[in-house]
Amino acid sequence: MKNILLTCLASLVFISGCSTLPSKLKGQSVMVIYVENDYKFKGKYTTDYRLYYTDEKYILIDPEENYDIRTQLDPGIYEFTKLRTIEKSNSKLGKPQEMHLRVELEENKLTLVPTKVVIKMEGNVFGYTQAMEFVEMDEAEQGQVLEFFSKDKNASIWGIN
Repeated sequence: MKNILLTCLASLVFISGCSTLPSKLKGQSVMVIYVENDYKFKGKYTTDYRLYYTDEKYILIDPEENYDIRTQLDPGIYEFTKLRTIEKSNSKLGKPQEMHLRVELEENKLTLVPTKVVIKMEGNVFGYTQAMEFVEMDEAEQGQVLEFFSKDKNASIWGIN
């Protein structure tokens, strides 16, 4: 399953022919969160996820994407403490849920968050239920994700070789 998702990631970059990573260093950082979605599910995902690192600042996880990449972040420690769902159909926010994810970003470097977001779809006769969980990536899986980004034309600028 991991190889299928990484192949999809590589295909997207190859088809688009563009760079995902910024071409210039400006004393900032890049953060990547790997998203593993349910590749067997052929329908539309109904919910996105907001991971808050302040009361108002968050990153949006879209299950239809294989990663979330944030550029132009200031170096430092980011503490994700709150998770909220957001319905795609009406932008309704779910109740805040407590979470704990700490990430340290270094100046002029890409940081792969070692915890991935796993999206699962459970189906029955009444429809589908979407669920999300955080799972630690092993070294091999982290290596595969970093290998994907090493193919970006700006990879060497961000210390990915």
